[in-house]
Amino acid sequence: MNKKIWISIIAIIVLGLGAYYAIYLKNQRSTLNIKDTAFAIPDTADVDKIFIASKFGWQSLLEKVNGEWYINNQKASEGMVRMLLRTMHLQRIKRPVFSGEREMVIKNIATKGTKVEVYINGEIDKVFYVGGNTNDSQGTYFIMDGAENPFVVYMPGLKGFVNSRYRVKEDDFRDTQIFGSNSRTLQRISVEYPKIPGKSFIIDNQQGELSLLGPENYDELKVQNYVLAFKKVHVLNFLDLEEEKTRHVFDSLSLLVPDATISVKDKRPAYSNSINIYFNPGDPDGGYGIAQIAGDEKFVYYQDFVFRNVLVPSDFFVSGE
Repeated sequence: MNKKIWISIIAIIVLGLGAYYAIYLKNQRSTLNIKDTAFAIPDTADVDKIFIASKFGWQSLLEKVNGEWYINNQKASEGMVRMLLRTMHLQRIKRPVFSGEREMVIKNIATKGTKVEVYINGEIDKVFYVGGNTNDSQGTYFIMDGAENPFVVYMPGLKGFVNSRYRVKEDDFRDTQIFGSNSRTLQRISVEYPKIPGKSFIIDNQQGELSLLGPENYDELKVQNYVLAFKKVHVLNFLDLEEEKTRHVFDSLSLLVPDATISVKDKRPAYSNSINIYFNPGDPDGGYGIAQIAGDEKFVYYQDFVFRNVLVPSDFFVSGE
């Protein structure tokens, strides 16, 4: 084999190796870029846990248990969880952060950002940080855990900022439905009026048979219709006890005897609740009042038109009334 042939073979080998390493390094860089920009979750149906923590000390754990979502072991709002998952699915990279703003953006995320951990089928899938918004109101700063460069993220069709969807406080995600019983799952309803004990009553459900403990002669149809009112009972919203005004309300009400207490025992633990109700003397129209969920310090606003059907006296069930 002559010298020219050997030179050609060596040249082909060198070019081949060069091409291989060029493709290999390109793939390595592409993999890194994809990893650092993969903020979207392709299939949120597999997400079963989300941990969100703020640099200001708040943190919440969302977990899916038997198909239902819970926030810090309290039932979570399906609508709020659905909104968050939809955001994770649709959020997209708008642009890289400009070199001139990179240092400032990273510093702001480190001091004021929100950490988000996403778990799929029990395993951690990704961790990223959500920062503030761009000056041009076109997106929110994101950075992947371990990455060097942040990016501007937006959600197509969203009129607003993506970071507004990543709420941290438990109350933002907590379900406002307090009672959700039906005749198949209900076990007992107790309504007490501590200031007027004679108005109190208990309804038992024994294998589908409802019985009223209180008045001897009562209208069974009224009892059945009353139980239907517990199918879906919501409060208006939770009070933020970190605010001085609402904390003062909590401290004051804690010293008072409640006007009424409604307790429900249900086969489903999420709908076994007890709530202390304080009528609002400062609202002569009866628009709303304040209540406390038993077992925690959560005070809530309730709307009168929602609770008036469950806040009835014992003589409401008496035949002919």
